[in-house]
Amino acid sequence: MLRRPHSRHRWSKRILAGLVSVAFVGTFLMVVRVTSAAANTFTSAQIDSSLSLTLAVQRIYGTDAIGTSIAVSQAEFPTDDSAKAVVLARSDFFSDALAGGPLAAKTGGPLLITPGASVSSGLDPRVEAEIQRVLPVGDTVYILGGPLALSTGIDSTLQGLGYLTQRIAGANEYATAVDVAEQLGNPSTIFEATGLNFPDALSAVPAAIERNGAILLTDGTTQAPETASYLAAHPGDTRYAIGGPLAAYGADPTAIPVYGQDLYETSAAVASTFFASATVFGAATGTNFPDALSGGVFMGAPATRGPVLLVQPSGPLPLSIASYLSGTVSTLTQGYLFGGPVAVGDDVLAELEIPRPTSQPTPSLIIVTSGLPSGTVGTPYSAMLSASGGTPPYTWAITAGSLPSGLSLSPSGGIAGTPSSTGSYDFTVQVIDSTTPTAQTATRALSISVSAAPVQQATSPNWSGYYVGGSVPFTYVTGTFTVSSLESGTPTSAEMCEWIGIDGVGISPLIQAGVTEYLDPSNPNYFFIQPWWDLLPTHQAEINITTVTVHAGDQVTVTIGEINGTAWGVTLTDDTNGESFTTDQTYTGPGSSAEWIVEAPTVSGSVTPLAPYSPPVTFSDLRFVGTETTLTELVMVQAGDQVSTPSALTSDAFNVAYGDVAPTAP
Repeated sequence: MLRRPHSRHRWSKRILAGLVSVAFVGTFLMVVRVTSAAANTFTSAQIDSSLSLTLAVQRIYGTDAIGTSIAVSQAEFPTDDSAKAVVLARSDFFSDALAGGPLAAKTGGPLLITPGASVSSGLDPRVEAEIQRVLPVGDTVYILGGPLALSTGIDSTLQGLGYLTQRIAGANEYATAVDVAEQLGNPSTIFEATGLNFPDALSAVPAAIERNGAILLTDGTTQAPETASYLAAHPGDTRYAIGGPLAAYGADPTAIPVYGQDLYETSAAVASTFFASATVFGAATGTNFPDALSGGVFMGAPATRGPVLLVQPSGPLPLSIASYLSGTVSTLTQGYLFGGPVAVGDDVLAELEIPRPTSQPTPSLIIVTSGLPSGTVGTPYSAMLSASGGTPPYTWAITAGSLPSGLSLSPSGGIAGTPSSTGSYDFTVQVIDSTTPTAQTATRALSISVSAAPVQQATSPNWSGYYVGGSVPFTYVTGTFTVSSLESGTPTSAEMCEWIGIDGVGISPLIQAGVTEYLDPSNPNYFFIQPWWDLLPTHQAEINITTVTVHAGDQVTVTIGEINGTAWGVTLTDDTNGESFTTDQTYTGPGSSAEWIVEAPTVSGSVTPLAPYSPPVTFSDLRFVGTETTLTELVMVQAGDQVSTPSALTSDAFNVAYGDVAPTAP
């Protein structure tokens, strides 16, 4: 077609005009790849049965769950009037009480339970008697949950007995947990656990007490708004996710994950991470919450500080629990079992009374970690390897394979960094203990899978295509696009551009190059195709490239990259006819994004209507240098109509079509 030089004064300023809406259209499951754990599991029968002593385990229990909470209180505070406060929670539902353990420890009192408001309008007489025994008149009883959780008649009863009462209650269990954290003084360590079930939070109670932390709840794999708001207001907190990708770690993948493949492995992982050389342990059923709830506070007391291990009501110990006990048997001096024989059978009690070596030989060193969470490109990653047995402290190293690029392993066992490339990475970790004169070693094969950043979808009045954003500056971008044709009858005010560049998403600095198509005002059967390059804030209008002639259907490659410091190169090549243009410029933009875009350009300060075009524009061979943390798919909407739509992105290509139906991927 006829192409004539044009003299229109066109202000380029090719900046994303504004996102109308943003929504995630794709997420990536964090898949944990687990190697065989057979070499690192034990039953108590595998421990040397020739040894003469067994670990003493004391059962603490009452006739029911409420009675057990009272028995635990009496064991922790045997002297009358020795508590400084009492924390009171409902016995028939777990959610309000999950965060209450650290509060009980901090205020110096037991956690007692009484029937909820749906069951009783008053205080259980046995609990009333225990409060009067353990707490001096005039001190405070903290009541967890609102009137629908525990009846206001309880407040009246306690106040009539001379006690102060303080309700800690939010609109839901997530808000109540936040209120408890605030009552604790907003500690700098946070343990997150799902609020949809109780085992993970139960395991976290003594660990949170040991670290002077608080327990907040997630809505399963979704972050509860109340928890999210609290975390946003305390960005410097250390956060542990107790539970894997299908629980708290799924809701907060930036937290330090501590979890196993089931509730028992998670309990063992918490114990290994926070109580690697415990002298005391507690145990309770993992099928219900009250016994472990009260027992967790008991295990947070200074004299009995240790983990709560969750066990089954009967049968052999879970292998992960037996493994933890075998690894710490040389340091353990006492165990406690919370709950009666109906809750946990005597056969389990016998399993917990593990044989102890008379000469206290060093237990075998084993690696407890059986799997690691997956990561996402551009998203900070952290995980902690765990071992037991041997003689702490431990020293970790990679002996085969490699971690994902961007991650590193510290000698203390922390894996941290920001993954920069996708893939599955297999490696072998080695741990060395401090046994003298000969240190023990153990190895284990592990794997980490890294997925691409999730795709966001957004609408814009002037852009369609894709852009990537990141925290590390983008210093190089390239790609090839096909030059489209304008449809017959295109309004003279309409235009379109195809271009590739760096920056321009909500900021003024940019460096870009591409082509523009617009009609010949004197002959609507012809249109112009003008190649150009652009640099802001140096220029106020794009610079036409006069040494390259571009036709409809041609393949055009644009490459933009940093040469040295602030020196950048821009190259536009028509691959079809072999003509090329190159310029070196000074550019100091932030390099916060890289783009492959079809645009309705800005002329004289206003976005033009997008010219109807066909066939779809294909962008291919897309490459960049930078750390991708976001990938955004842009759909162009003008005057309420979807006028330009990108296809799904393949590994390095996509199409953009005029109209509201996306083309198939190239």
